[in-house]
Amino acid sequence: MTENKNVKDLKRDELGVFLRDRGIPYASRNKEDRLVLASIAEKRNVPLKSSVDDDLKTIIEERKKKMVLEDGLIKLPDPVKMLAGWEKTFINFPNTSATDVEDYIKLCAENHNVQTKGIKSTKEGESLYLSGHVTGVEYHRISPNISYCYIKAIVARQKAQTQAPYSVWIILHKRTGKVENAYCNCPAGLRGHCKHCVSLLHFIVRQIEAGCNKACTSKPQEWHKPHAQGKRVTQPDFVRNLVVKKVTGRFDTTPEDLKKREINQDWHLTLEQFATEKKKHC
Repeated sequence: MTENKNVKDLKRDELGVFLRDRGIPYASRNKEDRLVLASIAEKRNVPLKSSVDDDLKTIIEERKKKMVLEDGLIKLPDPVKMLAGWEKTFINFPNTSATDVEDYIKLCAENHNVQTKGIKSTKEGESLYLSGHVTGVEYHRISPNISYCYIKAIVARQKAQTQAPYSVWIILHKRTGKVENAYCNCPAGLRGHCKHCVSLLHFIVRQIEAGCNKACTSKPQEWHKPHAQGKRVTQPDFVRNLVVKKVTGRFDTTPEDLKKREINQDWHLTLEQFATEKKKHC
């Protein structure tokens, strides 16, 4: 076992194992070069690199913790295993505000000692949302007896968009709209405030600000408001000034047909002009 030997007593291949177990890259096949790296690692007490199985167990355990709320009193089901009950409408979204999102990101940044205080993920998350990377948004109330709900989505990667997108889910309080937790299967997703989680939070807030979680009868009347573009579709005018348009001929589309016929010919006649022409021919 290399652990019980001094690095100076290790053979070349054993030095390679020693370095590899600690995640130290090496390219040289020379024993002396490997010995130099191993000696430095030994002096610095470089720990053994955790195995893939250990990393996977950590991810699974941390992910489960996100579904445990109110000091262990509430244990939510895994959203991935919930195959039925998802809604593609936003009518039941809680009233989560931009302030709720900011408070959640700040809290996550403090818990994970993030130097940027979540500012970077906030900007990048908003950019992903504005770029249309958030799709497949669905809501699940979990249970009428539980005060929390899930909102999940698929978020495309920022750069490698041809690769598989990330899956994101967020836990919100139904009554207060508070962001309780979030998860993404990206490398930084366990923190709960990666740019993909934040992009979904931006999506939720924008939908709520637009009133998408309110029924039509709950919204104020908008009869007095102008057209969406701020202009009337038609302008008021007297009947005598209306223009009567008439289309004659066949709707032929080939160049040969267009040469033979004059199609789509408009008659611009007011009602007074029409009456005058009628007297001439009667």
